[in-house]
Amino acid sequence: MGTRDDLWGASTRATGITEEQWLEFFAPHAQAPHAELAKLAHAKLLELGEQMEGQNLHWWAQGIAIAYEYHTGRRAQAQRCDGTFGASASKTLSGTMDEIADQWADFALSLGEVAGVPIGEEPRRNATEKWRYWRTELANGAPVSVSITAKPPAKDGTPKAVLAVDMRNLNSTEQSEEFKAAWKEILADFAKVYTQSR
Repeated sequence: MGTRDDLWGASTRATGITEEQWLEFFAPHAQAPHAELAKLAHAKLLELGEQMEGQNLHWWAQGIAIAYEYHTGRRAQAQRCDGTFGASASKTLSGTMDEIADQWADFALSLGEVAGVPIGEEPRRNATEKWRYWRTELANGAPVSVSITAKPPAKDGTPKAVLAVDMRNLNSTEQSEEFKAAWKEILADFAKVYTQSR
């Protein structure tokens, strides 16, 4: 989801509701569990009506609740609802989901390891109407899920898609940051190779 400042900044731009206003809104519910905070945020976003039309309100509500939990110290940076830590990174690319998925699968054969941790199992691929997936697990037991989903095409009609990496079951903020940095570098390398091949 990003850092505390990332989350507040993005939500303010999207909703017009500032960090201070959210903090005041959540104040009477300071001890509420994450699910209730997200539900409250979702109800607040619904009140914005047309301003949030077409937006994924559940996603925004989750991010706002997480930002509040960062603010209050209930959640460490990159800590998830179950207490574990995760890491994520993404890249928007030109091309169809299948083009990107096939190129990624070929590129990933050369990875071998991520942040010094070997890939521990044979990657698996599957697809749905809206998603393409590539999944594996590192030798430290951390699952890795790469998803690819279409975005609105460019103005010239060129298809676009987002390739996103998500890791779970990490042990600390420091480990999360290490893997996030590693995945950002890997995706940047992939983007270069992919762009050159088109």
